[in-house]
Amino acid sequence: MIKKVKNAFLKLLIKIDNGFLCDVCRLNHPSTCAHPERPNSKKCNDFEHKSLR
Repeated sequence: MIKKVKNAFLKLLIKIDNGFLCDVCRLNHPSTCAHPERPNSKKCNDFEHKSLR
């Protein structure tokens, strides 16, 4: 239940922002994220919000 609420909250934050996960991801740095979608990813299994850790 808590995980669902957290995920819904994160999706809302992303929609309020420009829609890109990388802008609010704490892993958004070339040395920590090697995904080819970076910095314009809209879906990511490794996403961690900067303020929610």
